[in-house]
Amino acid sequence: MIELNALGFSLNSDKRFFDAQSKKILSFKSIQACILQQCLEEFKHLSLDQIIDLMQPSSLHPQLFSHNVEDTSIPDAIIKYDFLYSIKHPLDNHREILIHLEAQGQDTYRYALPRRCRYYMSRLISGQKNDPLGFQNSDFDEIIDIRSIWICLHYAHQKDNCFLEYRTQEHVRRGNFRFDPECYDFSQIYLLYPCIHTDANIYLEEIMNRPKDIMEFLFLLFLSNREFDEIRLILEKKYDIVVTEELKTEVEKMCTFSEGAFLAWQERGLEQGLEKGKVETLVNNISSLLESGLISDVQQAFSILHVKKDLQSKVLQHLQLH
Repeated sequence: MIELNALGFSLNSDKRFFDAQSKKILSFKSIQACILQQCLEEFKHLSLDQIIDLMQPSSLHPQLFSHNVEDTSIPDAIIKYDFLYSIKHPLDNHREILIHLEAQGQDTYRYALPRRCRYYMSRLISGQKNDPLGFQNSDFDEIIDIRSIWICLHYAHQKDNCFLEYRTQEHVRRGNFRFDPECYDFSQIYLLYPCIHTDANIYLEEIMNRPKDIMEFLFLLFLSNREFDEIRLILEKKYDIVVTEELKTEVEKMCTFSEGAFLAWQERGLEQGLEKGKVETLVNNISSLLESGLISDVQQAFSILHVKKDLQSKVLQHLQLH
């Protein structure tokens, strides 16, 4: 059965359009450069033009060509990366950094996203061996640093405005020797959940006077219900983005879409997230009751906790997986 939102659009069609449009906007070098500048310490001291000049392969074209890159190294386990390209290390001309950027649409409840991120990272590391752009034989010191950035645009409300970073740390359990962090902390993962809210009531002057913020930047591009002219002003004057005719076209499409269809889809996603939170809480409470011996079976727990029938089957499914 096809679900329709308040404007009569198919929700599935909305999601496909939103995902495709997000990736079109992210394909612009200036947008990628701003994300790197705001997210990664190595690039904070550089201008957007300086960052763009470091992107490989260098080109005067305003958009990246290295998107939808496929990793076919493992049969029946093909990965398609949204954006994957190398960039010269701003602090060391002899090194490069591999940039992986993923636009994550619908939040999945089948697995924890950081596990998928780690799997992608593992593939990006292992795929470097004996690759022309990686390292040869056992020269592991030549592994290229990786920065994996996941921009999540449709998620449960408890993740709102979260910026999460995953790195490798060394814990010395005995002895005094320590390795240089560059030996092991060469792969870093970033998850960004830009805030879902309306910004129509925030004065333009207030936005312009606030410090630059990656969450605000992403919100303006993908989720804002402001008029395009205001968004353009903020992008150009605050974030130093040159809004070309090509970028203007794509951002305007997103502005039009965000006013209606996506908002309905977004609200539905938040409701799903709330329901998932209820199920997880019930699973934890019932598991504790069973382990304590206070109850003898799940049905007794349903009665004590007044669990509604529509949630009981979902709770049972989760309990069977544990």
